[in-house]
Amino acid sequence: MFKTILLFLIECSPVFSFFVAGLWLPFISATAVYLVTLVGVIIFTITKAHRFPWVPLIFGSVIITSGMLSIYFTNPDILIAADSLYYFMAAAALGYSLRKQTTVMEYLFSSTFSMNKQGWYILTRNWTIVLVLAGLTNEYVRIFYSPEFWITFQFIRSLVLFVFATSQFTVSMKYRNPDATAWGLRIN
Repeated sequence: MFKTILLFLIECSPVFSFFVAGLWLPFISATAVYLVTLVGVIIFTITKAHRFPWVPLIFGSVIITSGMLSIYFTNPDILIAADSLYYFMAAAALGYSLRKQTTVMEYLFSSTFSMNKQGWYILTRNWTIVLVLAGLTNEYVRIFYSPEFWITFQFIRSLVLFVFATSQFTVSMKYRNPDATAWGLRIN
């Protein structure tokens, strides 16, 4: 459990570094810090944690590409709009998978969690709704606020998503399989 929490905190470090850099640096420079930290986390997870970081890699590919374009064109909207696009695309993929036998959440996280089909469905549905809301609020902030404020918003939204993710342990606990811990984590 400690290792899982530690890896989660490491995977969240790019957003934290982006927020801290955004306090003292212009948006484009903070974006460069974000990209370097993100690449470092992906490399660390593959080489030291010996696991393939699906979520950071998928999210990272969008952020790295749009961040580099934002830096090249000195246009913060590229990164910010790509963030919205990421949330909407992830929500669409999750929502679509609700109609399939195996949801995207089950495919990505079944090596960590052991739940029955109903649990995976509920978890996927919950995340679909939250990702749509994240995309909508991101667009609202992109349109009506400055890029520097968006960095703060990004950090606050990440904290809200962390609280939401933590609350989803109630689903994994309630719908866990017999081969799981009390938290729904896979034993082997």
